[in-house]
Amino acid sequence: MAGVDFTLRDGRVEDAACPVDFQEQSRSVQRVSDIDRTVDYPCPPPLNEDPNKAIVATQNFQDRTLCVGGKTILFTKDRMIKTLERHHNEFYRRPGSITSFFPHNPSVEDIFQIAQQVLNQNISEIRNLRPTGPWPALRAFIDGVEYRVGVTNGLVVTVFPEDQPGICTI
Repeated sequence: MAGVDFTLRDGRVEDAACPVDFQEQSRSVQRVSDIDRTVDYPCPPPLNEDPNKAIVATQNFQDRTLCVGGKTILFTKDRMIKTLERHHNEFYRRPGSITSFFPHNPSVEDIFQIAQQVLNQNISEIRNLRPTGPWPALRAFIDGVEYRVGVTNGLVVTVFPEDQPGICTI
């Protein structure tokens, strides 16, 4: 697409692969106070000794491209594996300084959907961000739980629940 100018009237530059969408399709999800806030697994969970467990769990997950706010965002299998190994109680292998764990044992697809919903709920902010470099943390409530998605250079690098009641955090 050389030679094509994707500068919009307001000065923003449109991503050629993902045109700006002018209809916001995100929905606001409010914090729910009557959600069951008990942790349904041991906290902290035991370390997973099988180095292939997350790889097997993601065997049907393919890199996925999302178009949000005129930006192309990629969620790779590699980043899904790292998310599982850092924030999922069944796949936990990567202790960090502070780690929070997904509630209710979500599937790989559930985690992808969480990331997609967080991105969609931040569509207005995403429209104004540069496509390269790190973005500020994007946060949203989904089913009463606050989640955070990290994006750098158009790549989802992490998805996890924020530290809050009902979330195992170590």
